[in-house]
Amino acid sequence: MSHYLVVSAIGKNRSSIVHQIASHVAECGCNIIDSRLAIFGQEFTLMMLLSGNWNSMAQVEATLPLKSQELDLVSVMKRTSEQELRSYSYSVDANIEIQDTPGILKHFTQFFTDIQAELHSLQSEIYVEEPSKTEILHARFQLSLPKGSDIEAAHQQYLDLCNTLGTLNHQFQVHTLADQ
Repeated sequence: MSHYLVVSAIGKNRSSIVHQIASHVAECGCNIIDSRLAIFGQEFTLMMLLSGNWNSMAQVEATLPLKSQELDLVSVMKRTSEQELRSYSYSVDANIEIQDTPGILKHFTQFFTDIQAELHSLQSEIYVEEPSKTEILHARFQLSLPKGSDIEAAHQQYLDLCNTLGTLNHQFQVHTLADQ
């Protein structure tokens, strides 16, 4: 029986740090079945979903705190279970570019909540538009909508929200998924 562990590690970005973490996980007998890496300022963050037998999970849980200390990392672990595969009818890629203001993303995350979308991925960054020196937020969302969703209404509500907030650019691309 497989067991699952979510691990998050944060530390100074340096050459070979990810290799050292991945090697430690492998030495414990675990498999990295999903991962995300991002660099923020001078720090990196690595999130991983590990799988393995009970002994390998216990070994990671017992040794990763010491390994993290050795590597000058902050790490957090949490046991989990296998992800349930849900059936969705639609996948959506949504993008925005908008003048940045504190809290602007909450309008979009609230909208996705209101239309009962499951948010799978959010990437955002701010760039400075020249010559005005205006800070522009560029955000990309990947989400799924359940069977029976009114796609045309959701798309129109998204356009209305974008117009109300004054987005510079926006996209709401829907992909129909085959029934699973």
